[in-house]
Amino acid sequence: MSLSEEVRNELVELQYEDKKKGHTFDEASVEAILKKHNVTGVKAKDITIYKSDGKNIDKKSGDRSGFDGAAIHIYNAESGRNEVYYITRGTELDKPHDILYDLYGVAGGVADDQIVDAVKFYEQVEGKIENKVSSEDAGDMKRYGDGHSLGGHLIATLALLTKSFTDVRGLNAAPVHLHQLTRLDDDFRRHVERVTGKTDSDSLSEKELKALAEDYYKAEIGHIKHLRVKGEPLYAQKIPYAHFFGDIQYLGNLDTPHFPNLFETYAEDMFGISPYVYREFIGAVLEMIRGTGRAHSVDDIANSLTVFHIAELVRRFGPVAVVMANNKTVQRHVYDIMQQFDQMDNHQIEVLIYEFAWNQMMEVLNDPTRRSEAMVYLASIGAILGKDGVARFYRQLKMMLGLGGAGKHLLVSVNTLEGLYELQTAAEMMADSVMTNVGDDVVVTKATFMSRSLAMADEGERKITTWMEKTLENVARHRQFIIQYWEKDDEIAGNMG
Repeated sequence: MSLSEEVRNELVELQYEDKKKGHTFDEASVEAILKKHNVTGVKAKDITIYKSDGKNIDKKSGDRSGFDGAAIHIYNAESGRNEVYYITRGTELDKPHDILYDLYGVAGGVADDQIVDAVKFYEQVEGKIENKVSSEDAGDMKRYGDGHSLGGHLIATLALLTKSFTDVRGLNAAPVHLHQLTRLDDDFRRHVERVTGKTDSDSLSEKELKALAEDYYKAEIGHIKHLRVKGEPLYAQKIPYAHFFGDIQYLGNLDTPHFPNLFETYAEDMFGISPYVYREFIGAVLEMIRGTGRAHSVDDIANSLTVFHIAELVRRFGPVAVVMANNKTVQRHVYDIMQQFDQMDNHQIEVLIYEFAWNQMMEVLNDPTRRSEAMVYLASIGAILGKDGVARFYRQLKMMLGLGGAGKHLLVSVNTLEGLYELQTAAEMMADSVMTNVGDDVVVTKATFMSRSLAMADEGERKITTWMEKTLENVARHRQFIIQYWEKDDEIAGNMG
C-alpha cells in the first residue's frame, strides 16, 4: 500500500526545508508526518532517506547545477513493503542556479544541467537500494515521484527517461521540454530519426515532435498526473516545444480565470503590427536565451554574472524595452497581470495542499459509501469556502455522520489556521451563513471558542477531525470550537439518521 496523496503533498512541502517553519527533511520529520496521518505498518527502522546533498549516497549531486532532490525508501522484508518516493524541489528565488535553469532549461530547452544531476542522483539511490535488499525485492520495488514547480518538470522528465515509475505527480508543475528528451534519450532520438528520416529534431515542428513523444512514451505518460490550482500562473505559459504529459486535475475555484499567457498576442491595431512586433520580440529573447545556454552551462553563467554584465544587458536592451513598453500587446499583458496578480499565490505549494484537502473532503461528503468516515480534511475555513460553502459543508457533514435530534453537538478540532483572526472571522461567517442560507434543517445557536490560547496550531498541520459529544473531554488536548444545533423538523432529522 502506497502513501496517500495527502502525505506525499506534505513531504513535497517538507523537502523545501523552510527554516522559518522549522522544516528539516530528515527521518524524524518524515516519521512525524506519517504519524500525523495515522500511517500504520511503517516503523522508524523501515525508513531510509537519501538526499542529493550527500546523505546516504557516495557523491553529491547538484552542487554545480542547483538540483535538489531527496528519496525516501520504505522497506520491510517481513511485511513485503518496498517502495521509494523521489521528490525534486522547485525553484527557490534566492538560488540563482534555479532561476537560470528555468530560463535555459525549461523555457529555452538547451540546458540539461539539473536533469542530468537528477538522473545521477536516481542512479546512486537505485544502486544503494540494490545493495541493501535482495535481488528479488529490488525487482519488485515500486517507484513514486513528486515535484512542485520546477521540481514537477524534473520528476516528469526523469520518469520519461528512466521508464521505471509506478506513479508520478507534478504539483503546479513546469512542463517537459521536447528538445531535452531528444538529447537525453538516445532511444527516443533514434525513434524520431527512424519515423521522420530526419537526424535533426530541431527541424521538426512542435506539433510533429509532440505527437512522436506521446506515441513513444505512451506507457510512461499513463503514470503521470498533474495537480493544478486553477488560475496559477505557470501552466498558462505556452512555451514553444514544452508540453505537459499526463492527466490534469484542477483544484480550487474552477471559475478562476486562467492567468495571462505571455506567449499570446493580441491583434489590437488595424494592420496587425503590434502582435507581429511582439512575436518577433519574444522570438528574439528566446533565441538569445538558447544561444547563451548552448555556449555556457548554468553554473558558468551563475558564476560569471556580475553587476557589469547586468549593466551591459540594460545598455543593450534598454532602448528595446522602451519601444516595447508602447506595444499594445505588452500593455494588455501588463494590465491583465495587474488585474490577476493575486493569483500568483495560487502557485505556492501551501495553497495547493489547502485546495487538495478541500477537494478530498468534498469527495468524502458527496460519496454515500464513505459517510461513516470520521475524518475530513479542510485547509481553511471561510476564505476558501465562502458563506454558502460553509453552510453547505456543515449540512453535508451532518448528513454524512447521520446526526439528528435536539441538543447534540458537532465538535470540530481545528489544526492550523493562519491565526486567531482568521478563525474568528470564519466562525462569524459560519454563524451568519447558516442562519441565513440553510433553512430550517440546521440552526446554529452558539459558536464558542474553547481555549483561545490553543487556537494557534502548528503551521504544518491542516486537519479537521470530527467527533461526537463524547469527545468533549479532549478539549484540553485539541484546538476546538463547538457548533451546537438542533433539528426543528423531526422528519428531516429522521431521514438524515
